Amino acid sequence: MFEPVAISHPVIVQSINTELSNFNVRLEQVLAMGKSAQDFDFTDSRATYFTTLKLFGSTVLQCMAIDEATGDIYATQVDNQLESGAIQSFRIVHLDQNGMMLDWMACKYGGHGTTFGIENEKGKVYIWSYYSNAKGEHKLVRFPYQPGTVIDGSTVKAYDRFTEEYMTPTIDQKNGTIAFRIVHPDRSQSIELRKLQDVKKGKNKVLATFTLPSKYTQTMQGMTTDGYDLYWYTGTSNKKGIVDPWRLIRFDMSTGTMKGILTCDFGRESDGKWREGFREPESIYLYTNPKTGQKSLFAGIVVGKRFNRVAKIFAFHQSEDYRTLSANNGNERKSKM
Repeated sequence: MFEPVAISHPVIVQSINTELSNFNVRLEQVLAMGKSAQDFDFTDSRATYFTTLKLFGSTVLQCMAIDEATGDIYATQVDNQLESGAIQSFRIVHLDQNGMMLDWMACKYGGHGTTFGIENEKGKVYIWSYYSNAKGEHKLVRFPYQPGTVIDGSTVKAYDRFTEEYMTPTIDQKNGTIAFRIVHPDRSQSIELRKLQDVKKGKNKVLATFTLPSKYTQTMQGMTTDGYDLYWYTGTSNKKGIVDPWRLIRFDMSTGTMKGILTCDFGRESDGKWREGFREPESIYLYTNPKTGQKSLFAGIVVGKRFNRVAKIFAFHQSEDYRTLSANNGNERKSKM
C-alpha cells in the first residue's frame, strides 16, 4: 500500500492523502477479488438452477463443456442412429447459453462420449476425444467442430497419449492444460495433467499424477480441472437403489489431498420428488468468467423416464458471479455469461 505524502501545505496534503486512501481501498478490493477467484469453495455455495439442455434425441447427456471464449455449450450423448454395430457412436450438440440447440456434429465409432475437451483456436472450436474406430481401436484425436457433419474418425489427426491403457481427456482452457483419466487393468483410476502444447508437440511431460482413492472412484460421472484442482463427480442412478453416493469432490493433484466433498441433492420437482421417479448425475464443468475471473461449477442431473430423459444443469457460483451468471428461482436463466 502507498503511504501518505509529507507536504507542508495542509490543503494539498489533505487532497493527496484522500486520493491515496481511495486508491488503497480500490486496490484492496481488486486484490480481494483476485484472492476470491482463487479460493472458490463450492461447498460454501448453493446449487442453483441454470438451464435445461435441449439435446438431440432421447439419449442421456454424457459430458458438457463451455467454450470460455463465447459462452456456448457443447455436450455429448450416445448416438444410436449411425449404424455403427457393436461400436458406440456419439453426437456433439452445440447449444446457446439458454440450452437451445444450435447445431450438431456426429461421431460414428467415436465411443461413449464420456468426457471430451474443447479448444478455441483463433475463434475455431476443436474437439479433443479418445476416439474409437470400426475395429474398436482407440486413439487420442483433435478435430474441428463442423456443424451438420458425420465423421468416422478415419481422417482425424491423432496424438500420442503416452499410454496403452484406456483413457479419456478433459481440457482446462484458461490454463492451457489437458488431463488424462486413465483406467488401469485393476479398474483403479489415475489422472495425468499435461500442458496442451506439450501433447500437441508429442512431448511426454507430466505436470502432476494423481491416483484416485478407491472409495471415491465409482461411479464416475464427470471430471473437470482448474489448475491443479481436480473436480470429480460420482453417483449411480436411483433406479435400483443407490449403490454409489452422489458426490462432488475436489482434489489437489499437486499434493494428493482432498480439498472439499459435498453430498448432492438438487434437481427435484416442486413436490420434492424426482421427475417420473428417476435421477442420475451426469457431467461437470468448471467455468471461469474471462472478464471477471469468477468461477462457476456446473453439474448435470438427468431426470425423467427412459426415452424421455431431461438434462438439467445446476451451478455453484462464487457470490460475485450472481451479477453475471444467475438463476431465476429454478425456472429460467435471464443473464448471460
